[in-house]
Amino acid sequence: MKRERRRIQEQLRRIKRNEQKLAQAKLDSDFPGPSSAKKKKKENAKEIKLKCGACGQVGHMRTNKECPLYAGPGKLGPQSAVNVALTEEEEEKVEKQVIPSDENLVHVEGAV
Repeated sequence: MKRERRRIQEQLRRIKRNEQKLAQAKLDSDFPGPSSAKKKKKENAKEIKLKCGACGQVGHMRTNKECPLYAGPGKLGPQSAVNVALTEEEEEKVEKQVIPSDENLVHVEGAV
């Protein structure tokens, strides 16, 4: 009996709470106060002030197609056109540029 009474009381509480929410929502929609106008202005201001993390422009995000650096899902962007691996010839060229000769190197015994 106690459990049944608690269950019924909880149902009544839920019903009353939902009715109050509906009544408040109806009042808010009937009377457009300054709070609802402020919320809309803030949302519009947020949309305008978005700054892209990729290109730095204002008005969009990096996942937006308006971004000049947008690549899309599964596509390679303009920055990813760099070769990931070098060929042996390219590696030799880079090594020659970095270390032109062995003349300035010092040999240390015991060093690997």
